Amino acid sequence: MRPRHGTVLLECLVALTVIAVAGTSLLGMAVEASRAYARALSREDAITQASTFLGHVVLWNRDELSARLGEHAQGPWLLRIDRPTPALFTISLRTTPDGPALLWTAVYREARR
Repeated sequence: MRPRHGTVLLECLVALTVIAVAGTSLLGMAVEASRAYARALSREDAITQASTFLGHVVLWNRDELSARLGEHAQGPWLLRIDRPTPALFTISLRTTPDGPALLWTAVYREARR
């Protein structure tokens, strides 16, 4: 058998390359996980603030809700109040006019006779 000079060195270089690629991938995943966590915290904070505001809105009486029918800017949100029936009001909060509702609820306020 002929001695193969440099094969061990070549195997070490290949192993180091594989480890470097795997390490880079792991680092990329860690960075993306960190960003996702930060986005989740930000979204949670936004929903908590919106929920607090919506908690105040659902306490409004029939006249206050009727006076605010339609869509209006309310702080960082767009507040939309609709009245599908004489006694039912739907309330939604959005962050953009075309975006999905961040929070949505319906409240019943007895119609006057």
